[in-house]
Parts: sequence; C-alpha cells; structure tokens
Amino acid sequence: MFARAQAYLGAGKPFLAMTDLDQTLKLRPHDSPARLLRARVRLSGRDAAGALNDLDAADHAMPRESVDRRELADLYGAADALPRALTQYDLWLKTHPADDKRAKALNGRCWTRALLGQDLDQALNDCDAALRENPKNFNTLDSRGLVFLRQGAVDKAIADYDAVLAQNPKIAWSFYGRGLARLRKGQTAAGNADIAAATALDPALPARAKTYGIGP
Repeated sequence: MFARAQAYLGAGKPFLAMTDLDQTLKLRPHDSPARLLRARVRLSGRDAAGALNDLDAADHAMPRESVDRRELADLYGAADALPRALTQYDLWLKTHPADDKRAKALNGRCWTRALLGQDLDQALNDCDAALRENPKNFNTLDSRGLVFLRQGAVDKAIADYDAVLAQNPKIAWSFYGRGLARLRKGQTAAGNADIAAATALDPALPARAKTYGIGP
C-alpha cells in the first residue's frame, strides 16, 4: 500500500494516496517513511497540526542515526516548527559526517537559524561550508543573504541576492530580502519595487516574514 500511495502521489491523486497511507499506518504505526510521506501530503493540504503529529511520531520511531532525519528536519521547517527542525539538522549532521547530502543539510540549518535570528555566526559558517561544496547554489546564497541581512551587512546581502536572482528571478525571499537591504541603504524606490515583486510572487510572504521579525 505504501508503494501504491507513492504512485498515487506521482499521478497527482493525493486523496487516494492518503487512504493508502492511513491504512499502512493502521497496520504499521511505527513506519517512519509512511509517517513522513503522510506529513508531506498533510502539509500540502495545509494541515499543519496533522503533519506535526506524524512528524513527532516519526521522530520517536526512527533510530537516532537514521538517514531520514534530514527529511524530518526539512518537513519540520516546512511546518514552521523551527526549533524542532534545528534539533533534527544538528542530529543528522552529527551522525552523517561524510554523507553527500551534507551541503543540503548545512543549508537547511543555516536557513533555519537565519529565520530564527539565532546563532548567526554559526549560520554563516554553515552556509559558507555548503557553498564550498557548490559555490553557485542559489538556495544557499539566498540563505546566506538572509544571514547577512540579519547581521546588518546589507551590501553583502544585496550581492548574494543579486546572484540568486540572476539564476532564478522567481525567488520571492530574495526579492524581499534585497528590498529590505535596499531600504536600509536609503534606496527607497528600488527597495519598494523589490518588495512589490516579492509580494507578487508570494502574497503571504510579508506577513510570514513579520512573524520572524523580518520586515521594513
């Protein structure tokens, strides 16, 4: 049933997938991959509370060194459970010192710390380490841009956001961060234009950013 649920999701049939995932978890309540997949489906349906229940159950069920903890961290982040995401990134990075997915996990931890506004020097170290693996990765440059913005290094933030938007002009957070950096430099028209572009791409972004203390 789990494999069929995956197939249903691939075919764009989330309701059928949920039926199979529900049945899978009735039979095997400690099946962490099924928990993670159901959490992902619930998040796509904006059921954050249900997703968090699955994520917490997966956390308790999976071994400490499980490779799936990186996905668990990502999903906690998507559910805005940032402290729990940070715990999972810490654990995964500690138990997977040579994994080829370390750059992604380092970026995830950098981004989570940047959103929280915590341990910014460590966040910068994480982003820099990830960029040594892939210097042009726009996701990591976007994360580092937010770290620089939080640190007040607005010129460095703008440089990273410029590099992101040169690669992908549809990253709302980069427009928003660059807009804030430009406003702080007194570049009012350019800053407001960037924030308008971010809002056009993601109308909910300014309100979400404000919950983290990120705004004009």
